[in-house]
Amino acid sequence: MNKYQEAISVTEHYRETKSRFTWIGEIENERLLSALENLSDADLNLVTMYAYEGYTVTEISKVLGVAQPTISIKIKRITKFLKNFNFNAMD
Repeated sequence: MNKYQEAISVTEHYRETKSRFTWIGEIENERLLSALENLSDADLNLVTMYAYEGYTVTEISKVLGVAQPTISIKIKRITKFLKNFNFNAMD
């Protein structure tokens, strides 16, 4: 039975680390977590690239093949959306 449990654990860990958005699971602020979970995959990808992985707007523009102003507008829209959840980093 222990072998079976180990196999499940390894498989679950592989699935979890395979996802690009696993960093969200590390967020302790419930409001921020809720806000991020409400984003579309495309917006979450953008947040991941910009805020988590540290890509610049120019780099994201080149990777996604989208104009820089479009990326900037999307980042501002996502930022506004997240601010509407009224979370406080000290919560």
